Amino acid sequence: MRSPRTPLLSVTPMFLAARHDLAEKTQRSYTDQLTQFDAWIRASNRRAATLEDLDSITVDAYVGHRLKHGIRAGSPGSEHQAAKAAIALKSLATFLAERRVWHDEFGRSTLALVRIPQSDAERKRLSDEDLARVLAAAEDSAFEQRDRAILYLLAGDGPREKEVVSLQLQHYDRIAGIITIPASGTKGRRGYRKPRVLYPTEDVRAELDRYLDEHRVGLDDPEASLITTRTGSAFTANGLYQVLHRLKVASGVDALCPHALRHYWTERYDGDIVDLKQEGGWNSWALVERYRGRKSRRPNRRQSTIAGALSVTSKRRSPAHISALHAIAGPRPMAAS
Repeated sequence: MRSPRTPLLSVTPMFLAARHDLAEKTQRSYTDQLTQFDAWIRASNRRAATLEDLDSITVDAYVGHRLKHGIRAGSPGSEHQAAKAAIALKSLATFLAERRVWHDEFGRSTLALVRIPQSDAERKRLSDEDLARVLAAAEDSAFEQRDRAILYLLAGDGPREKEVVSLQLQHYDRIAGIITIPASGTKGRRGYRKPRVLYPTEDVRAELDRYLDEHRVGLDDPEASLITTRTGSAFTANGLYQVLHRLKVASGVDALCPHALRHYWTERYDGDIVDLKQEGGWNSWALVERYRGRKSRRPNRRQSTIAGALSVTSKRRSPAHISALHAIAGPRPMAAS
């Protein structure tokens, strides 16, 4: 095991078994990154990657390669691809050093000096007009009310896509008007995840109630999924992504994705910043600032984050939509006599 000639991929199963705190998606990503590093070594040296390839010079060269070249031949690389490669390799090197399997002369990770590329690219942001176009595209969907309920949840309350598909009927208290994200569906290390409560505004509740009462397919069991497929089955995160991809193509809004809708919610949240941190499910203020920016704290209860998009949607709305808009806007001022 401690031989420099030990194949790198032979220690991958042990590494992933020890990192049981990682989400399945992250484990798959790490596996892909290590496999791609092995393929690069094979193409360069005509042999499999070994432990001795986990040195700063070789890995720096590979990270530089990923900055310029993508995984597929002829495709460009990026800071994002290079960063994912560096993170996976550094994590493996740290694991091996901690277990005294492979380390430098001081017992440290052999990749301690490898830097993770930082991307300066800004995420494309969704405007109110963009969301209005997406909502209009949903009206032409074969599953209009389900797709609208998904959009209202993501843009109106900011849950992650994995959290949306983890929701069951029992997690939505229609009387109290709250949604509880279960600990099993949240992001974070196993054993440290905690449930949290969302407080959907009137427009989100009206849209969700209409979907549940009139359009949802599937069992009414409390443990049944809140949002279901056309056959009544539970959604997967990939299935949810495909719904948004279809709406992205139909609307022409290239920035649309689950995470862009989470950013949309955060940027328009005008309530107290402490509430934002709790409802967003963040453990650090650094993440709150990353999403929100340096905005001032407000003591008031937040208003609807999708009111701006609804105000530019021209199509005639149902009575439920109209009453929700009236609740958002509040009473009209009296005309001067």
